[in-house]
Amino acid sequence: MRILVALTGDDALDVAADLRHAGHEAVLTSLQEVSLDGELGLAAADILVVESSRAVLTSQLIAMCDRAAVRIVPRARTAADARFARSLGLDPVASSDAATILDPSVADADHAMAGSVFVVWGPQGAPGRTTVALSLAAELARGDDEV
Repeated sequence: MRILVALTGDDALDVAADLRHAGHEAVLTSLQEVSLDGELGLAAADILVVESSRAVLTSQLIAMCDRAAVRIVPRARTAADARFARSLGLDPVASSDAATILDPSVADADHAMAGSVFVVWGPQGAPGRTTVALSLAAELARGDDEV
């Protein structure tokens, strides 16, 4: 798997080394060098690891990765960075560990998404709101989820 690592700071080397140790081709680059084609082109990459910030995760970068079918892995250093990445539909990672970058579902528990909230609404009177809410809760409780 070819992974472009376009991070700033010292952990870029650690991320690339960990990915190489896991048997993947990790290429250190900067966002200015990333294009759709060429040696550092997205067309030849599978994953792009970038900082999770408004300056980096632009609509142009996301569109370019979509066109090249490259998965973006945003590296979130703060909770605000993680929230921003999630608002774009991306799974942020806090760790520079290769396993976390390759599969964001193993991300740290404090960066996990919160649960869902269901609202049962209806007109005043006795239209069955409580019955629907209890039935919904009972069905959801049958799975492994906490209700």
